[in-house]
Amino acid sequence: MVQRATWPDQVIVRTTLENLDEEMRKHGIRSHAMILAGWALDPDIHEKDEYRSKLYDASFTHGFRKGVKNP
Repeated sequence: MVQRATWPDQVIVRTTLENLDEEMRKHGIRSHAMILAGWALDPDIHEKDEYRSKLYDASFTHGFRKGVKNP
C-alpha cells in the first residue's frame, strides 16, 4: 500500500491482505492510499524471474507480432 506516492512524506507498507487493516491502523493511514495486490508484487518471484511478462520478449508471439526463435 502506498500513501502520498511521490511526496516527501510517502509511506510504503508491504503486508498481506489478512494484515492490511492492522497495518493501516498502525501507520495512521485512513484515506487516500493506493493498495496494490497480487503475486506480481512478491519480491521473491522477481528474483527468480519465473513469472515476468512475456509481452515485450522478442520470442513471444501475439496477435500483432510473430516472435523470433533465437533473438
